[in-house]
Amino acid sequence: MRTETRKADPTAARLARWLEPLPGPLRRSLTFDSGTEFALCHRLPLVTYFCDPQAPWQNGGVENGMERL
Repeated sequence: MRTETRKADPTAARLARWLEPLPGPLRRSLTFDSGTEFALCHRLPLVTYFCDPQAPWQNGGVENGMERL
């Protein structure tokens, strides 16, 4: 999923629109990397997780999964 900007407000809004049509069981949680564009994702109606600092092996799985959206 690409956004026009890396600011937190538009990113959270875009994710909310993307998640809305999904059935409830598919909207239970999301894991993000530590980018500032995800700072407001705690507002989403699901559980949010963030990759641990100093754990680059966690970022690859998150970024590869999101790239397909």
